[in-house]
Amino acid sequence: MPARKEPTAQSLNRYIEIATRLCKNNKLDKYIKYAVFPNFKNLENGARIDFNFPVTAIIGPNGSGKSSILHALYGMPYNFSTSRFWFSTTLDPIEEGKNKGANRYFYAHLIRDISKHVETKKIRRKRNESYWEPARVSRPDGMQAIPKEYTEKEREFRVADRWYPTFRAPIYISFKYQFSAFDRAFHVNNTGLTIQERIEKIKKSATKISKVISKGKQSYKPGGVESVFTNRPLTESELIWINHILGKKYVGATYLKHRLYEKESGLSIIFQTENGQYSEAFAGSGELAVVNLVIKLLNGEQNSLVLLDEPETSLHPGAQENLIRFLLWTVIEKHYQIVISTHSPTITQSLPKEALYALLETDEGSTAISQVAHPHMAFHRIGHIPDNKKLVIVEDQLLLKLVEVALDELSDWQKESISLDLPSSGGDEIFKYLLPIHGKEKREVYYILDGDKKPKVSLDLEKLETMESEEIFDKIKEAFCCEPLHLKSNDKEGCMNYIRRAKENVFNIHMECPEAIFLEALGYSDAHSLSNQEAKELLVEHLDKEKLGSSAEIQHTLFNYHLRKNGETPHISDVAQFLDEISRI
Repeated sequence: MPARKEPTAQSLNRYIEIATRLCKNNKLDKYIKYAVFPNFKNLENGARIDFNFPVTAIIGPNGSGKSSILHALYGMPYNFSTSRFWFSTTLDPIEEGKNKGANRYFYAHLIRDISKHVETKKIRRKRNESYWEPARVSRPDGMQAIPKEYTEKEREFRVADRWYPTFRAPIYISFKYQFSAFDRAFHVNNTGLTIQERIEKIKKSATKISKVISKGKQSYKPGGVESVFTNRPLTESELIWINHILGKKYVGATYLKHRLYEKESGLSIIFQTENGQYSEAFAGSGELAVVNLVIKLLNGEQNSLVLLDEPETSLHPGAQENLIRFLLWTVIEKHYQIVISTHSPTITQSLPKEALYALLETDEGSTAISQVAHPHMAFHRIGHIPDNKKLVIVEDQLLLKLVEVALDELSDWQKESISLDLPSSGGDEIFKYLLPIHGKEKREVYYILDGDKKPKVSLDLEKLETMESEEIFDKIKEAFCCEPLHLKSNDKEGCMNYIRRAKENVFNIHMECPEAIFLEALGYSDAHSLSNQEAKELLVEHLDKEKLGSSAEIQHTLFNYHLRKNGETPHISDVAQFLDEISRI
């Protein structure tokens, strides 16, 4: 039997594959499948988030409510309450009643013992605002009816009118408020002292800390008061993952929880390298955050619900990707469910599409939860993509090669004005997700698609204006083979705006797909008559026959070569003209 790989040696894609299988096959007991918010803070009434992958990332600008969703999730399991984070004060009263009723949410969770997903509701009680209690099923909120008859086994998980909450213990970590013992003593507290006085105080405390560590003291009581609470070396497993995430080569580290710097307890980490040692005073804040995270997650209960608020804080992009690998490993080994609030493109690009949700402001000023077809739809709002660049989304990698060659036909200033990108899973998601979302956000985004993505029916604007909204909506579904997100059959103006955007912002190449253009470049005169599937199969057959190989990477390289070798063609010039028009808008 081959030796088992070190956990850090597994590829990110391999971890995603295993985690996906665990989720789809219902192997994650107590897993929260979805959450619905009939009335919760500023979320749109009835907002819903589906947890289709064990690690979910929620993207949105500051103040959009990312942390609020984590706070709601924290209160969902048995014996935990959202009131730890959200409570009423005279400055910020919680308003309830009117048309919305009490603040509440419900969610579905898996009980493997009875092989069922069941729904549980929690509601905030005015009489005791610190308590969010389980409540009976509410059909007006959209909850499923609870069966009146139930088995003896089901009796363990319910009473007559409700199911018990899930028993996943939450682990909540906010990376925005993590301070080491040193940082708290030197930078946050003791502000009444001069810098020199602080330095002298730190020096005296450091002598005591050094003594505690060198002698392995588990108890230390200067002045008769216990000042050491935890003093231990990191385990081999903890060290492996910390090194992996941070890209370091620590040979050891000591974890010390104490109050030797000040009265309030704090955390110190003393790292050992081949060349010596140093404490958290000389380490980055990211190192402390990663140590804290790894320790908590490696020692957490099986089936925990892990909630991470902006874990990218103080971590470089490489560390962020390695962090996702670690989180996926905990899903596989400890059956965790993990939800992240984030601003990080690296984190979102490390996860599959079904793991991504964005928070979008509605016309009414509330916040909608929307599944993300591509991270750009959210990152436009938080400034990741420069507003002075026109974003052009290209259907797939092979078509991107054609667009890149066409872009080279433009002048330098035009090239600088355009940013090219890819959707996460092809052109189908553009009409369903990206086009309506970018339209709602009033973002000027453009799309270059295969010829087979042209509308399936004629969309004459003058004729459409004479139709009822429901007829126009049906035309959209027929033309684009989907029901676009946020579009409503009774919203004629919205439907017409969607069609105008599809006509003005979408460019289709003249052939069914770039593979057909590739075949034409290889001498196939009838390539224009091939369907998408026929062209793909014939291209693979040709490349294999020529012993060139037919992998996606080889196709991209050879297509790029033939396009540049053959010089300007109608296919290149048509795309170049579209890009030229975009650059001048």
